[in-house]
Amino acid sequence: MRTLFASAFTLVAFTACAATDDAGTPTGSPAPAVASQAIINGSPDTSTPAAVFVYADNFGCTGSLFKVDRQRDLAWVLTAAHCVQDQSGNPVVPNGVVITTDYNTDPNLIFMQAIRAEHDPRYNGDDRYDVGVIT
Repeated sequence: MRTLFASAFTLVAFTACAATDDAGTPTGSPAPAVASQAIINGSPDTSTPAAVFVYADNFGCTGSLFKVDRQRDLAWVLTAAHCVQDQSGNPVVPNGVVITTDYNTDPNLIFMQAIRAEHDPRYNGDDRYDVGVIT
């Protein structure tokens, strides 16, 4: 069971992040289409999206919002280790996290400053253990 959980956790984190160019478009792929509105069970989804954009000075990644503590105004984001460390393996705290359904037009866009980032200490730049958490 533990192995299954670890494998699933790693798979989610690995597929959640991708390198982007300066415009925020994933490298090596066409620009994604923008959905006008999410629909769940036939009704518009107006809840906070779980997918977030993690950004720093020279890169962007995606992440998944997995815990929110409204009393302390904190949130936790699952992302990849390569999004929260530099080329030498030192931890890097991204500038922040953006929660939105459309970065260009969403009037309810939420910006959250990142204050801490951690990654699996076993990550060494290859595909294994590429898991990170941002607070």
